[in-house]
Amino acid sequence: MNRRKRFFSSLVFGLGLIFLLQGCAMMEANRKKQAEKMEKLEQQKKNYLVLKKDLEEKKVKIGTTQQEITERYGAPEDTFGTSSGDSNFALWFYEYPDASKDESNRPVRLYFNDKKLSYWTN
Repeated sequence: MNRRKRFFSSLVFGLGLIFLLQGCAMMEANRKKQAEKMEKLEQQKKNYLVLKKDLEEKKVKIGTTQQEITERYGAPEDTFGTSSGDSNFALWFYEYPDASKDESNRPVRLYFNDKKLSYWTN
């Protein structure tokens, strides 16, 4: 009987240890995921603020290509596009991640015709 009791005690202990280690691994994965999300939001804030500043200082010019914008400010948070015949139109949105706290951080909208910047609003 003692043997059986020790076996079940060891089994319970072993299973408990396995569940504990799995929980720790899941917590670590969640922590990494949260850190990546925060890093992405910080990069989004940085890109938005640099773009807004460059627009105010007239460093962004009409005719700038979509590729040049992406290289300098990263990918937009949202896009809309349409094409007809030989031409295409695209609207890109760069947004401050927590604009609800600051009304001055409205989305920057970049308008492209044939992959070249034609207009913007901020």
